[in-house]
Amino acid sequence: MPTQTTKNIPEKVWLTHQQTLKRLWIDEDKPLLGEHGVIDIMQRDHNFSASKYQYNKRFKHLNWKKNHKKSDWEQLSAVIEERDRQGKESEVYIHGRLQSREKVRKEIARYNLSRVRQLYPTSRRDLPEGFAIRSPVLNSTMSFTLNLPFKLFEESLRAEKSLLCHQAPAIQTVPFVPIAVDPIFGKSDAEELLPEIPVEQIGRGERKVSAEAHSILQTSSGTSTPSTSVLAALKSVLPDSIDEEVLSSSSIVCLDTKVFKSPFQRQILFSVANNFAGIGASDIGSVIRFLRTEMDETLYQLILHSPGYLSRAIAQNIFKGAIEAGDASIVDLLLTDRLAGIDVNRQLCSVDGESLTPIERASALGHADVIRSLLRHHADVNQTLRPRQGFGGALDYAIGVPVIKFKTKDPEIFRMLLQAGGDLSDRQIANIIDHGHGKVIFLIAAKITRKNFIKWSERGVLHRAVEHWKERTSIAMIEIMVDAGIDLDCSYTSYLKPQRVIDIAAQRGSLKMVEMLLNNRASLSGDTLTYAVKSTNEDLIRFLLDRGADINMIGTLGMTALEVAIRDRNAPVISLLEERGAFVNLKDSKHVSASLMAASKTGDVAFTKHLLELQCQISPDDLGRALNQAIIGGFEEAAMVLLDAGAKSNSSLVYAVESCNPAFVFALLDMGAALDNSGQSGSPIQVALKNGNRPVLEALLLAGADINYFGGSEPSEKPALTLAVAQKDYGLVQFLLNSGADINIHNIKFPVFTALGTAAQNGDLRMAQFLLDRGADPHDSDALEKAMSTNRKLFDLLIQEHKARYPMGRKGFGSEALVQAIRMSEECDVRVLLDIGGNGDTMIHRHSEQIVTPLGVAISSERKGVRGFTELFLLKGYDPNGIVSEIGLVGRPRFVRLPLRTTALLAAVGTHNSSTVEQLIRHGANCNLPAWGPVKRTPLQRAAEIGSINLVELLLNHGANVNGPAATRGGGTALQFAAIGGYIPIACLLLDHKADVDAPGSKVNSRTALEGAAEHGRLDMVQLLLNAEAGSSGRDLAQFTRAKALAKENGHFYISDLLDAHTKSQNQFSQLDMAVDDDYESMVNWSGNES
Repeated sequence: MPTQTTKNIPEKVWLTHQQTLKRLWIDEDKPLLGEHGVIDIMQRDHNFSASKYQYNKRFKHLNWKKNHKKSDWEQLSAVIEERDRQGKESEVYIHGRLQSREKVRKEIARYNLSRVRQLYPTSRRDLPEGFAIRSPVLNSTMSFTLNLPFKLFEESLRAEKSLLCHQAPAIQTVPFVPIAVDPIFGKSDAEELLPEIPVEQIGRGERKVSAEAHSILQTSSGTSTPSTSVLAALKSVLPDSIDEEVLSSSSIVCLDTKVFKSPFQRQILFSVANNFAGIGASDIGSVIRFLRTEMDETLYQLILHSPGYLSRAIAQNIFKGAIEAGDASIVDLLLTDRLAGIDVNRQLCSVDGESLTPIERASALGHADVIRSLLRHHADVNQTLRPRQGFGGALDYAIGVPVIKFKTKDPEIFRMLLQAGGDLSDRQIANIIDHGHGKVIFLIAAKITRKNFIKWSERGVLHRAVEHWKERTSIAMIEIMVDAGIDLDCSYTSYLKPQRVIDIAAQRGSLKMVEMLLNNRASLSGDTLTYAVKSTNEDLIRFLLDRGADINMIGTLGMTALEVAIRDRNAPVISLLEERGAFVNLKDSKHVSASLMAASKTGDVAFTKHLLELQCQISPDDLGRALNQAIIGGFEEAAMVLLDAGAKSNSSLVYAVESCNPAFVFALLDMGAALDNSGQSGSPIQVALKNGNRPVLEALLLAGADINYFGGSEPSEKPALTLAVAQKDYGLVQFLLNSGADINIHNIKFPVFTALGTAAQNGDLRMAQFLLDRGADPHDSDALEKAMSTNRKLFDLLIQEHKARYPMGRKGFGSEALVQAIRMSEECDVRVLLDIGGNGDTMIHRHSEQIVTPLGVAISSERKGVRGFTELFLLKGYDPNGIVSEIGLVGRPRFVRLPLRTTALLAAVGTHNSSTVEQLIRHGANCNLPAWGPVKRTPLQRAAEIGSINLVELLLNHGANVNGPAATRGGGTALQFAAIGGYIPIACLLLDHKADVDAPGSKVNSRTALEGAAEHGRLDMVQLLLNAEAGSSGRDLAQFTRAKALAKENGHFYISDLLDAHTKSQNQFSQLDMAVDDDYESMVNWSGNES
């Protein structure tokens, strides 16, 4: 009997331990055997046993090479010696891991390669696969970060340490806002209920994370780095050189030794100072609540009194955050304190790329207390920075678009802003009227001029009021408009069918409003009487007839008043109109056709016959439309009258089948009705099947209807056989097959299932077997995907049938099923599908504009902790450089549709999973595929964009080009993305690797690194780039000008000032240099002659 260590190990078990094995074997370079070898550790710590042979076989299968061939080391040795001759030092990386110099020396000496090359020189100077050589990189982080604003800020706080220590006993954990203590400040009840979070999650310390900190940590899903916590994101923006000294001690720090109470507090402040870098999309309100709880008043005062730009940055960003959080007390404090340097009408709040004034943003959020505070400090309610389509100002944002209803506090906000002189755009006024907010409109009306009323009239304000408001309120609005001298006949074209105010009033049946309008010089339109008839108000109808309304007028509605009355079966109104002469002009063909249509809709046989007996020329189309109306209404007698009169319509047969009245169907078939015309419900055969009307179906087939015709222009149009399978009617399915139904037909224009796919959707194993036995093609991806979730036995049947039909496999099969298997973590299914030819390259729709391959889904699943699927695809030979997803950007019709594509390596980088990235590189993924066309990032650029320093370092170790050019549109260099995100450690690493600090960005809407950092408020990054001589040390004035403009446009005035100061200081040095040059030149005799 085999022992435990020699028995077969299932693939699923190997996959469970694959990451651990890789870490031990590859990353930590553990030996296989020995007390601390891989076999020993796996058996002792992970309860996993396998033989040496099994381990070696598995590692070979995964291409995990540790021992390289002699020829590999020979090639490496040749390259190193060539670099030595050139005076270059060499660091050797194997699969992205730096190898010690001692190991490299031993391996080269092991084969005595130097002597071998002397005897047998080699001309090869390329490196073996997986090897990379770089010159040692000097770490200049300290020099780059020496004078960063946050570091200088900390030094100034540390200088006040004695003051902090002196006041330490009196300092409590209370809000830094000097107001009465409120229960929501300080330690909250929720904090006591939170479990302790391990030290490694919050930095080196022992303190519990507060409720506010916990809230921040729990709201990271909206960031661009969804797989990492907010803490990791914060760590990615804080420079290491100024971080270690704080992290090396306890989180609870005595004020006589440390400035901040915890590393987390310090990281939050750094993020706030840099425009919420690392937590930009998180809950800023939680950040503000955290600061209120964790920061005492003394520290707050020290922040404001500290020199430099950072105190202003913190104050201004806290101000913006307080607006987001609705914290009026902080807003009021900062606006009152001149040291904060905040101008209520200059500060900007950026939201989704749009800049708003503080009062616009507060109004949009509905923060009434914040609005009051801003108004007390003289905020301009009508100021707007970027008006769009006539929309802007605090009132517009207070209401929002679309208006559904005011919340409880909204009327108060509205009155507050209105009293402060707020204006509303015409579009918002229309929205208010549409939703019945009459009181608000009257508040506005009391403050505007006649010129405004004229504009209101032109924009349909009165029209909307008369349509939506109560009669009394509408009359009051009419009176206001009359007093303003507005033309009451003004037309307004919109979604409203009536275009005149009087027609709207007539449609409402309001005699009072119509009479008032006519008495104030409004005139009747060709539709006023027709709308009155629709309202069924007989008094209004009589009134209009008495005032001269034309009883036979056909207006824009295309109907007479009589036609409307007939259609609505309103006998009293018909009699009234007949009394007033409506029948006099019925010999006119237009009137007769309109009245015939109305009579057909109501099944009025007598009136239909009367109209036909008038011997008026009625067009065949009008007779056909009338016939359709009679059939739809189920009026058999009226329909027969029209058929006898010669009525005929291509769609009549569909309506007849829908009516389930065989008499209609047989009559139409007898008259030779078109058999294959489709209506909204499909073809006649489809409708008969849906209704289960077997006699009608047989009659249609007997008459010659095509059993395989189903239109195909709409997703709902399905072949007859598919409909029968959905009904699980075996007899009907057999009948259709005997009648010539194509068993494999489907709607090629839309993703509609075949008969087999429909059976799989129903989980109907018996029906699927029935169809397969009769020739259904098992090469049906939709059927396979559905069977996976509805009936596993059916899934196995389809796999078995496919193997039997296509023993060599067939491409293009099972893509959807592959995706489903990956999502369900069914590793065995993934293997089976890949073995039978499941296509991992097929693009599959996931959302309206996104398509993705199964390989792309496998890579994405790595983000969620699912392991092994990506490798299964790679071992099957799928291209690690291929496109795995695409998003189509649809603009206006005149624009070109431009897809955005993602390669496998880019998708892996997006998961933040370094193991997946390494896996792809091992299988040949190119770290330097250019950002070109629809591929907008290089892998390194993407890693920098998402703030993953681990991936940035990994890609650099694999030879990624640090200066890979930006895509033509929508791109950027790696350094530019790091600068925009505020990722200082990444920027330092890239600069150490010779990143071009002034590299150009995209050709369209480009940003240099300095411009991007300035635009996004990354204060410390701006200083870092200046230290790295961005802008050619001040000589590139155009770049500085753009950077300052971008900073101002986005409200980062402290950055603009920093750039100004830097430019001035550089100019002073330049003038000094010029003066020295002039003096030197005057002392030299350039002609060579004695002076």
